[in-house]
Amino acid sequence: MKKKKRLLTLSAILALSCFTSTVLASSENTPEAVVTVLLRRDVEEHLARAKDAALQGDLIAMRVDIGYSERRAKEIHLDIKEQVDEIRALIGNPNELLKIEIEKHLVSARDAALQGDLMAMRVDIGYSERRAKEIHLDIKEQVDQIRALIGDPNELLKIEIEKHLASARAAALHKNLLAMRVDITYAEHRAKEINLDIQERVGEIRALIGNQNELLKIEVERHLASARESALRGELIAMRLDLRCAERRAKEINFDIANDIREINDLLQNI
Repeated sequence: MKKKKRLLTLSAILALSCFTSTVLASSENTPEAVVTVLLRRDVEEHLARAKDAALQGDLIAMRVDIGYSERRAKEIHLDIKEQVDEIRALIGNPNELLKIEIEKHLVSARDAALQGDLMAMRVDIGYSERRAKEIHLDIKEQVDQIRALIGDPNELLKIEIEKHLASARAAALHKNLLAMRVDITYAEHRAKEINLDIQERVGEIRALIGNQNELLKIEVERHLASARESALRGELIAMRLDLRCAERRAKEINFDIANDIREINDLLQNI
């Protein structure tokens, strides 16, 4: 079976970076009844997905959808405990399923190590260690054996850094500010691990981008436009995500978008 690519795509990183902070509290400017209906619908959809995952023995997918449902339900004071308990009862023995998950990711980590893919190996080991901790399973010996296969991690990190600096440079030349930032941040984090100074090169790349404020304004407008479309379709969560992204970018350049946010929230009344 073909090995799946586990590293996040750039678009996924950008989207996640916007959603890591608390979601924009836009509901206070949105008719409460509309928000409640939309969130209730979202909760029901994710509970249905969680049930499907449980019936298929997919513990992690079930957990993701239950966690999402619980967060959304909490916003509208909706009690879903009984439904969640019924779904969890369908999954069988979670410890046995976690052992299968752990073994799968350890095998994947070993494959990555043999291919010299340090970051993929780290992702799988980290995942395995977190799951193993849940069920008090000792996998240290296996992890050590896998890490011993990778070779010199410092040299592999230098290759990773070079790759992301090259990608950041290409993004800068294409005036893709956010992509440039993602690659620079990644390179800086890896460089810090091995005490490698890349600040001069980072400065040269940033100088290529031009006027960052103008590029950020374009990014703000793009997210506001996307939020408007989501509001008109009744997609509350997608709307919130874009508003949060727009708000964060606008804050960087002291760009006032309060009126835009109010107008977009008001669009929910027309769905």
